[in-house]
Amino acid sequence: MSNLSFVFKLLERIIDSRITEHADLNNLFSPVQSAYRKHHPTERALVKIHNDLVTSIDQGHVGALVLLDMSAAFDTVDHYLLLRTLEHRFSVSDSALAWFNSYLSDRTETVHVNNSISKIVNLSCSMPQGSSLGPKTFIAYTEDVDSIFSAHHVQHHSYADDIQVHVATLPHQANTIAPRLQHCIADVADWCGSRRLQLNELKTELMWFGSSAALYSLSQSGMTINSAEDVIRPLSTVRDLGVHLDSELSMRAHISNITQTCFFHLRHLRQVRCLLGRDVTVNLV
Repeated sequence: MSNLSFVFKLLERIIDSRITEHADLNNLFSPVQSAYRKHHPTERALVKIHNDLVTSIDQGHVGALVLLDMSAAFDTVDHYLLLRTLEHRFSVSDSALAWFNSYLSDRTETVHVNNSISKIVNLSCSMPQGSSLGPKTFIAYTEDVDSIFSAHHVQHHSYADDIQVHVATLPHQANTIAPRLQHCIADVADWCGSRRLQLNELKTELMWFGSSAALYSLSQSGMTINSAEDVIRPLSTVRDLGVHLDSELSMRAHISNITQTCFFHLRHLRQVRCLLGRDVTVNLV
């Protein structure tokens, strides 16, 4: 976490509000990017993805959902590339651009463990963790990834550095889905490389979705996706932003997980119930 003063955090909030107003007025932020924006919470991303998948199933389609993960994305943001993005894609110029350059330059970092302190390291990348402005500049930094998904005609929605990608089609055309996603993921990996970001393909998850009859008719041979480092094999359940989604979108896996968590806490509460009294116990339950 960055050690930021109160005055610095206050200044960050002012700049954050101004760049947000500028981006919203000119529609510069991606419409399918949630997080760090008013009216764009986690729930919006989840409802959008779930609605898209359920609608596809209702239309008799089958499809695939891929959850992409970036490794330490905030820590690898290149300052020079960020300044170029702000200048050329967000029209930040003159004194405003000079302020961002001053904000990013001459940063240092140390690691504290118990009573030991590491040597001071100069930072040429990363956004300050715990800052008000860091998250907003990150979504500006990654805004143009939308063009890749548009070029491959696949739908997606992002939440901070998590990207959900999905494609659906009629069951007899399902063999076209995996190649499209494979080429799309390869281009996203190249884009990440150009931005000094790292797509964590080992943590990328794949799930096919559809009705039980439609999924049963699929050929198992065409359901995997080959990546540069590994073969991405389909899962029956994936965890997306804290919600467990299953291939038939029945929500059974998520409900099961919630009830297990509830019973776990209730069992622990039972052990101390005699010490709490009825009123406290009722409130806790």
